[in-house]
Amino acid sequence: MRRSTAAALVVVSAAVALTGVTTVPVQDPPAAERPPPVVAADPVPLATVYSSTRGSVAVTVDATSGGGRPFDPGGQGASARLSELSPRGAGRSIPTAVQDSAESVIGPDGRISLRGRTTAYPNSAIGRVDFRQAGRRAWCTGTLIDADTVLTAGHCVHDGLTGAGGWSTRVTFIPGAEGDLAPFGSCRSRELLTLPGWYEDGAEYQDLGLIQLDCAIGDTVGWFGYQAAPGPKGLANVVVHVRGYPGDKAWRSLWTMRDRIRVSQRLMVFYAADTFVGQSGSPVFDYRGCNGRRGPCVLAVHAYGRHADGPHADLNHGPRLDEARSALLATLAGP
Repeated sequence: MRRSTAAALVVVSAAVALTGVTTVPVQDPPAAERPPPVVAADPVPLATVYSSTRGSVAVTVDATSGGGRPFDPGGQGASARLSELSPRGAGRSIPTAVQDSAESVIGPDGRISLRGRTTAYPNSAIGRVDFRQAGRRAWCTGTLIDADTVLTAGHCVHDGLTGAGGWSTRVTFIPGAEGDLAPFGSCRSRELLTLPGWYEDGAEYQDLGLIQLDCAIGDTVGWFGYQAAPGPKGLANVVVHVRGYPGDKAWRSLWTMRDRIRVSQRLMVFYAADTFVGQSGSPVFDYRGCNGRRGPCVLAVHAYGRHADGPHADLNHGPRLDEARSALLATLAGP
C-alpha cells in the first residue's frame, strides 16, 4: 500500500444511538439522541486526518491520482473452502435482527439476498465490520479499496462526539461474511482514520472513515476501485448499487439493491435504495469504467436513513467522493 505520509484514515466508530445512522447495536436497544447535524457548507480538509494511534496527522495529498482501480485476483472460491469458520470467532453473540427501525426502508422492500454468493467477487471484497463502541458490540459494513484498507462510514470507527475517547475498539473485518461463517477468516485493525469534521463536530457530510488492517486480505478477495464525478450534480441519475449487512434480515446476510442517485450535491448523494441499521459503511457503487478499468467503482458511502428535512427526510444518503476526497483516499490507500 502506497502512502505519502504515515497517515491512515480513521474509520469512525459507529454512533449507535444516532437517529438515522445505520449501525447495528448488539445488546440493549439504543437510546434516542440528537439526529446527525445537517450542514449547508462543510469544507473538506485536504491536509489533515485524525488517527486512532497518532492523533491529528498532516497529509500531503496526491491530487493527480484520480482514484483507485478495482482488482479481482480470481480463485476466491478455492480460498474460501480452506477457512469456512472464523479462527477468531467473528460474529458470535451478534443477533440476527434488531429492534424495528423501518425509516430506511422506503416503500416496499426491494433488497435482494446474496446468500450463498458472498465468496464471489465483488461480494468477497465487502465485509462486516465488528467492533465495540461505548461498551456496546455493534457492526457496520466496509469495503476493501486495496489489499489492507477498508472504506466505511466515519461513525463506524469514531462516535463523532468524544474526541480521543470516541474511537471504536476491537475492530474486526470479515470479508464475505455470511452469518457466523467467515469464509476467508478475519483481520483486525491496526489504525483507524477519519476526517476532522466528523472527529471534531460529528458533521454528517464528513462521515467517512478508513480501517488499516493487520493483514493483506485484499490480495485474496480483491478490492473495489473508487473515483469522483466532477461538479455538485455530477452523480445525478447515475445508477448505483447499495450493498451491505442489514440487521433486519435473518442470518446476518449480505443484501443489495439498485437505484439511481435522486439528488447529487457537492458532498452528499441521496437515493431510494432500501437500507437498514448495519448497512452504514456500505459501498454506493456502479460498474462503469473506473480509472481505465472495468469493475465495481465506489462513488459514495452509505451512512444515513431518513431524518431532518429536505432530501434528508425522504431518501437514504451518504457522503460522496468528490475529487478532493478521492485524491485523499488514493494518497492514504494507494491505487
